Amino acid sequence: MKEEIIEYYNNELTFKALVLRHRPFWQRTILIVVLLSIDVSFITFAITNSPYFLACGIAFAMLIVRLSLYFNARIIKKIYPDIYISTFKWSSIKFRKMTNEKLKTRLIQIGVEHNQVKQISELVKLKADNERIPYIVYATTLGLLFTPIWYSFIDKTFDTYKNDLLYLSLALGFATFMVVIISILIPMFIEIRDSIFTRYNSLNKLGELLDDLFIEWECTAVASDSCRGATPPKFCE
Repeated sequence: MKEEIIEYYNNELTFKALVLRHRPFWQRTILIVVLLSIDVSFITFAITNSPYFLACGIAFAMLIVRLSLYFNARIIKKIYPDIYISTFKWSSIKFRKMTNEKLKTRLIQIGVEHNQVKQISELVKLKADNERIPYIVYATTLGLLFTPIWYSFIDKTFDTYKNDLLYLSLALGFATFMVVIISILIPMFIEIRDSIFTRYNSLNKLGELLDDLFIEWECTAVASDSCRGATPPKFCE
């Protein structure tokens, strides 16, 4: 039963399953083209030291973030209109609530009682702990690959533009911007990690959803007692 719930979550309830897999081919193609444009711009900048290619790289990086948000919002507007807010936004609270409801419905369908949910949650978290080492290996490898590249970029930038305040300011601004971009793209790396290397993050998220459902069902179970004067648990307040 535990593996059935994990499989259902991974195939039906992750953001990738609910939104990203609905991206049409043309949207995927556009994002790939923009990503390649970023690579070409930065490689050309490294070769020519031309600030114009640096500016192009920054522009394409900004574009891919906005396009990703825009495409995701379009899909959400079409499939989950109640969650949609605006061109680039959707309600994360409503999205989580929808995920909870879908999981709750599935658990009822396979005959899971509310008093079993906590036990299943503990088993899922235990399985997550068993996958902690692959998670650490992935994170460490990613850091080891990224750090030398980042150091080389900063060192080359300072060496090239140390006598030009304008270009140095632009390069420092770009470095700061890239930190923001990387933080935004972290979910994409998480999806790659969970799909190929380890399910540590997705298992923990599933455990949190199961905990939420357990609390919800416990509060529902004591509601009638509360009406008769019994004091409900603090987590139901």
